[in-house]
Amino acid sequence: MPYLSTFFLSTWGGVVSHITKLRNGRKKFQTKELIFDLVVSTFAGLITFYFCRAANVSETMSAVLIAISGHMGTRAIAGFETLYRRVIGAKENEET
Repeated sequence: MPYLSTFFLSTWGGVVSHITKLRNGRKKFQTKELIFDLVVSTFAGLITFYFCRAANVSETMSAVLIAISGHMGTRAIAGFETLYRRVIGAKENEET
């Protein structure tokens, strides 16, 4: 069940982000762009789910963080990359 709610919350965050970009005139609607945003949002939400689980974050706070990271999409993933590099000690321009 937590995977279904993670999928729903992160995807919904991606939909909201996509709609916001459309309304602000930063994007024109294209199905492939929507699908891209949803895939990225779902991935960001899943990573957030595992971070929350590892950190023993409450279910309510996890839901909030998953939805926000789904909305952030690639920005959330970039933040996870920075965190990953700090944890393993890699420099920004190093390939891992």
